[in-house]
Amino acid sequence: MSTPEAPAEYIFSEDLYRIGGKFMVLIPVPWEALTKAEKNLLTKVLESIRKSLSAVYILTANHADLSLIRNFNPAFVLSFGVPINEVDRHYQLIRLNNTEVISADRLHEIDQARKEKLWPLLKGRFLAS
Repeated sequence: MSTPEAPAEYIFSEDLYRIGGKFMVLIPVPWEALTKAEKNLLTKVLESIRKSLSAVYILTANHADLSLIRNFNPAFVLSFGVPINEVDRHYQLIRLNNTEVISADRLHEIDQARKEKLWPLLKGRFLAS
């Protein structure tokens, strides 16, 4: 008769449980506070790069910094109106360690001119062949 083996508690390091490669969206107000038009715009932006709301982290914050972002380990962050300490320019693709970031205006401020700034960045990053 064999005896049960002790559980293999230390086979995997903690880092294996941190799933990277996620897409994070930062918004300055809770989801419930967004207007229907803002929710529709965000949905359309994500769909245009073949993402869905269910496939992204949506985080509400007044401001963010690299340490907050690292907690979620995303590959990409799209910020709509949430200032990020290490990012001082809107509508540019910026790399912060292993995370790419685009900072844009608040959803209700995104007009046609701002869409035309945002689209080439997203297209180049997610749809380039």
